[in-house]
Amino acid sequence: MAIIYSSPVPAVAASVKLEVGHQRCGNSSPSTSEGSPQDHQCQVLDMKEVRNVMGRFEMDITKQGFLGEGSFSICRKGTNITTGEEVAIKAYKVQVGCNENLNGTTLKKFKQQVALLQELQEDVILPGKLDLGRQGISQKPGKFVVRLLDFSRDMSGNPGYDPCDGALYVITELAEHSLKDYLRAQRAQGQALPRENVRHLARSVVVAVAALHAKGYVHLDLKPENLMFFNGRLKIIDVDGCVRIGSIISLQDSSSSFSPCYCAPEWARFLQSGSQSEIVAHPGLDAWSVGLILCECATLSAVMRPAFIHFLKSVNSQADAHMAFIDFLGRLETSPVPDCVENFDAGLGEILSHGLLACDPDLRWTPAQCLSSHYLSSA
Repeated sequence: MAIIYSSPVPAVAASVKLEVGHQRCGNSSPSTSEGSPQDHQCQVLDMKEVRNVMGRFEMDITKQGFLGEGSFSICRKGTNITTGEEVAIKAYKVQVGCNENLNGTTLKKFKQQVALLQELQEDVILPGKLDLGRQGISQKPGKFVVRLLDFSRDMSGNPGYDPCDGALYVITELAEHSLKDYLRAQRAQGQALPRENVRHLARSVVVAVAALHAKGYVHLDLKPENLMFFNGRLKIIDVDGCVRIGSIISLQDSSSSFSPCYCAPEWARFLQSGSQSEIVAHPGLDAWSVGLILCECATLSAVMRPAFIHFLKSVNSQADAHMAFIDFLGRLETSPVPDCVENFDAGLGEILSHGLLACDPDLRWTPAQCLSSHYLSSA
């Protein structure tokens, strides 16, 4: 199976042994040698180790500069050398040696990210809450999706390997923190969020995902760490795995990734149905993830995590736990909304149990449909 697992449990990071870039100035593709410290263009400025990126940015390569890691990339803090603006630099992982298949997948993910972020700079029409599907509200997608600032280009000027170091970079605005970080900090304080705070968070998440769907895409890997705050506004990140609504996804598609604890029951069944299995990308796949995220805002814990941990403790390996959990999820017939959510806020419980977390995808509400609910329209 070529589809990539994202972190199965929010606290688990991807484990890969890859290098980020190869600092050989003049190469238009990854080098096979590791290079010298001079090749890596590292220097110490103001007691902070940095690396020059694309001649326009300084990337903090210290532990303090690390922002996160995924299956295909590592993200670090950076600075625009000219303006002093703080940015986020996503460096895509390039396989040491000559693994053309893996490097080809990485390049594909990079180009998808650049193309989609460029497209999402255009206006989008969001369904209005008063007359859903008829009245539209023009919005800038930059309000809902991380803003692209720059990216590496090849010798022809197209998105590709940077000629100076053979690496792939995407430069975006720098977030304050993720929704995951926010909820974790709240949990550490031992206090639940007030109902109105949860309602406003719920609306922010639903509107952002509805905006992405209005542009014709589904994300497929929505989770609290892929929603981040930028100047107080919640936005979607990691859009390189997005696919067009209505497109066919197969198990051989190496550009798709997902997180088991946030994926829908029909996705679980898709994973179990054989190597030639296919599924149509539809907003309901994201809707389920949104529902679980909203549950987490109320409970401060991942709803499906206990089930995954149960399987992790009862089998011999994480791979077996994945399989057991996916089998459990594919057979799920009852909405997993905890009773405490219903007690916390009946309005939230309603749009979850009867809408976003309906096990039958034909009965599940899309985020756009949720915007007309009293719970969200009154937020």
